[in-house]
Amino acid sequence: MLILPKDWCLITGGAVVADLFQQLPDVKAKTVFASHVIGASLEIAIAGIFQDKQPPHLEERISDLTWQIRDCIYAYCPEINNSALEKAIELASCSRTITILVPPKHDNVFWRACEFTLKSHTPMIMALDSFVSLRTLFSSWNLEWPQERVIFDILRQYNRRALDAHCDDSILVDIPPGFE
Repeated sequence: MLILPKDWCLITGGAVVADLFQQLPDVKAKTVFASHVIGASLEIAIAGIFQDKQPPHLEERISDLTWQIRDCIYAYCPEINNSALEKAIELASCSRTITILVPPKHDNVFWRACEFTLKSHTPMIMALDSFVSLRTLFSSWNLEWPQERVIFDILRQYNRRALDAHCDDSILVDIPPGFE
């Protein structure tokens, strides 16, 4: 199981995710982790934004690591390579709002590669931990919850998604007893 940092209630959601991400052994496990964290974060964001209205449908295509909410597309690139750049070029050609998510600490180098290639058509590039920090911050405001509750809810949703996908127990997060 993945172990939360001791001070998880005092740090950003992104810092929690970055710590958990580093505990994983390889790109495959990190990709599975990222896919479930992104989906959980988007679910919480939708719940916060559309509290009093009919929420939009979250369309997930886990096979190609993309999520769509209305005209916003989120895509995860597990590695910074030619395939990731090709995916960015393909996504930049659609007339939608595109956010490409990459592993922690890889956003700057990938943004530079995209900007060099795509010029003014460069989509938003964010590291996974920054994305979760923003989702946590805005969901905390929208739901009027403390950030630690939003982080907890993202992690709870993450565990549910991982279990539903029959993932190995080693990628589940050990959530402290009694917090629920």
